[in-house]
Amino acid sequence: MYEMDRVFDFYSPDGWRGINDVLDSNLIIYVKQGEMEVFCDHTQREPICAGSFHLLPKGSQKYIFCDVETISVRIRFHSEQSLDEMNGIMPPSAQAMLEQLQLLTGYPNANHETKRHLLSAIINEILKPSLPALNQHEYDRNQIYAQWIKQALRGESNVNQIAKELDISPDHFARLFKKQYGQTPKAYIMEQRFQQAITILSEENISTTALAKRVGVHDSALFCKQFKQ
Repeated sequence: MYEMDRVFDFYSPDGWRGINDVLDSNLIIYVKQGEMEVFCDHTQREPICAGSFHLLPKGSQKYIFCDVETISVRIRFHSEQSLDEMNGIMPPSAQAMLEQLQLLTGYPNANHETKRHLLSAIINEILKPSLPALNQHEYDRNQIYAQWIKQALRGESNVNQIAKELDISPDHFARLFKKQYGQTPKAYIMEQRFQQAITILSEENISTTALAKRVGVHDSALFCKQFKQ
């Protein structure tokens, strides 16, 4: 059984840093545009990008960071059952119900039971995200990573460029990339270049300048120094 306190939009055109507080009700944060991070109960800061949500259970100590223009939807509600903190992609079905719930909150005489049932349906959806939605998201992200790695190895793209294309900050892209590959984008690309260089050197006699250029590096002296290290 869920009882809703309120649903509200939060616009942060100039960026925003939340204030430490202990939640007296459960809170869902759904990011519609931009990105933010949530620091909850002194755990690691978790990024929330557009299309994703974060569920903070009652009693959590929260601190929300927003360094860029962000638009999010917040739902404060009470629940008879305990809710664990979760992260993930909000399925399209939950997004559609959320839009309906937002519309209903704009009417002073809106049916309370209807709002409660919509809230229950939204929470049930995001607690058990649809597999197709998650698979599609991961597939899209993996495709983006793979394409960017090829471009970066050829010296045709960097973190700032791909972040701009994805409409996120370079730091956020770096965090997502490290979560996927276990290394920062810079370290991963350099490691791939080292492996390419080792393969090339084992097969042919080539100058250091030509070798650096072959693996997409313009500063051959710096590349040689890093390669030796």
